[in-house]
Amino acid sequence: MAGNAFTRVWGMCFAPTHEWDLIDGERASTQGLLLGYAGVLAALPILADVAGRRLFSFGVYEHGHPPLAPALIIAAITWIITLLSVLALAKMIEAMAGDFGGEANWIPALKVAVYTSTIGWVTGLVGLFPPLAIVGGLCAILEGYPLYVGLPKLMKASHERAMAYTLPVFVVAMLMLFVVRFASGWAADLVMIAYRR
Repeated sequence: MAGNAFTRVWGMCFAPTHEWDLIDGERASTQGLLLGYAGVLAALPILADVAGRRLFSFGVYEHGHPPLAPALIIAAITWIITLLSVLALAKMIEAMAGDFGGEANWIPALKVAVYTSTIGWVTGLVGLFPPLAIVGGLCAILEGYPLYVGLPKLMKASHERAMAYTLPVFVVAMLMLFVVRFASGWAADLVMIAYRR
C-alpha cells in the first residue's frame, strides 16, 4: 500500500499524463479514494503543522508550546474539513461535466479531486517549519497542470473545451484552500477557548 501510494505521488508530481492514463483504467471506490489515499495524504501537512507549532511555537499558540490534546483535536477537525472539501470539489466536477461534453460520473470526478490534490498535500510537509507554510500553499498552484491533463481525460470531456472546464474547477479548488484554512482557524480558536476554561 505504501509503495503504491509513493508511486502514485511520484507520478502525479513528475509524470501526470502517464499517471492519469493508469488512473483512468483503475477500479476505485469512494471509500478507497477518500480514506485509502486522500485520508492518508491529507493528514501529512496537518500533522506537520502540529509538529511544527509544537517545536517552534508559531501560530495560534503564541505563548509557548501548544498543548497536545487541543492540537490533536484541531488536527482532526482540519482533516475532516479537508476531506469534505475534496468531496465538494468532486461533486462540482461531476455536476459540470455535461456542460463541457463530458460524462457526469461520480468515481472519475472523485479521482480527479483526490489525485489533483496530491501536490498540495505533499508540499504541505514544509509546515514542519511554520514560516515556510506559505510555500506549501503557493505550491498548490502547481496542481493546475495535472488538473488540466486529467480532468478532460477522466470525465470524457471535449478536448477543445478542456481549458474552459479546468479553469472554474481550479479556481474553486484554490478557494477551497482558503475555506479550509479559515474554517480550521475558526475551529482552533473555539477549541483553545474551550481548553482554557
